[in-house]
Amino acid sequence: MSEYQPKTAYYTPNRIDRVYKSILEKLSKDRESAERVKDLFEDMVSSNPADDEAKRCLVKVLSLIQETSERATKALDSLAKYKAAQLKAQNLPKRDAEEKFASFDDLQNELTND
Repeated sequence: MSEYQPKTAYYTPNRIDRVYKSILEKLSKDRESAERVKDLFEDMVSSNPADDEAKRCLVKVLSLIQETSERATKALDSLAKYKAAQLKAQNLPKRDAEEKFASFDDLQNELTND
């Protein structure tokens, strides 16, 4: 059997942007879910301060919230590196590339505009 050969480049800039957008949306949903669960466990702990199991679960949920933030930052960091490499490949001056994506917000705005 022959190996599948796509007719166009598999990793086009638009496809990569869609993948990053999808990752960030999933992380956002995960964070929102973890925030709701955190509120539940905070209520449990406040109503019964002696409930050690609820406290342990609250700590786990807080670490999940932090983890989603770290993963979103890592995803944006890798996207920034990709965009910089993409601009470099287009032979744009380094200063133009730095000004175009000066912050993570610039990258997020570009993703939401696609």
